[in-house]
Amino acid sequence: MVAVLKQAEVGVPVAEVCRQVGITEQTFYRWKKRYVGLDIDQLRAQRATPKVLFCDNGTEFTSQAMDLWAYHAGVQIDFSRPGKPTDNA
Repeated sequence: MVAVLKQAEVGVPVAEVCRQVGITEQTFYRWKKRYVGLDIDQLRAQRATPKVLFCDNGTEFTSQAMDLWAYHAGVQIDFSRPGKPTDNA
């Protein structure tokens, strides 16, 4: 999320950033309102890192960056079954 906000800060158009990561502009601006000005150490102090992250098979969750973050943070990623959106309810 912070990386998404940083892309827009360096000049990538918001619509392009949203398209690349598969989020709506509404979500982008909600994140911006909530997290701009916070760094990663502040976010970690406010919120604990989850033990398990349950998500769908969208490209934003199956990237190498996400996998690397989860590995280093000790977070297990549990994916829903492909074609079963109700698993992620």
